[in-house]
Amino acid sequence: MVFDKGYTDCAWFADLTSAGIFFVTRLKRNADYTVVERQTPPQGRGIVCDQIIRFRGQVTRWRYSGRLRRVVVQTPKGP
Repeated sequence: MVFDKGYTDCAWFADLTSAGIFFVTRLKRNADYTVVERQTPPQGRGIVCDQIIRFRGQVTRWRYSGRLRRVVVQTPKGP
């Protein structure tokens, strides 16, 4: 499932995860998280960062205590 809601709904993320649904969304710029693990990104795919993270905020962590994968991709610039 791919979505772009423009906000983070950690309770919904938890529901999706509990149902066995994998999802992709954008992480907000001001998201409070900590890096749990760093992975080496594959070469030649535009992936510049591949990490496993957890939310740090007290309420956010309570609503979604699981780990998430954070992937940063460099997209080509337009003309």
